[in-house]
Amino acid sequence: MLLFLSFALVLAATILLVVGLLNDDGLMLVYFSIAASAAAAVVLVAALRRNKPPARRQATTPPQRPATLPAPAPAISTPPKVAAASPASAAAPVPLS
Repeated sequence: MLLFLSFALVLAATILLVVGLLNDDGLMLVYFSIAASAAAAVVLVAALRRNKPPARRQATTPPQRPATLPAPAPAISTPPKVAAASPASAAAPVPLS
């Protein structure tokens, strides 16, 4: 809404400036044009401050993205089959002396 008001004030300032320049005694219209332009600037600043998102309380830096993506983990298929050790081939315990 305030943006449209600012646009209307700029449009009115433009019209006043053109009419003031074309008229012989149009100095007062030029002054009104300047005033309308200043009012449009004030309304525009007010609209920007009203719609500005709230600032963060902490000054944090955004997380950095890695330059290259890590390689995907290899897909796990079925585990390899391991031959079962027979009891005869197992190492015999060493007696402690």
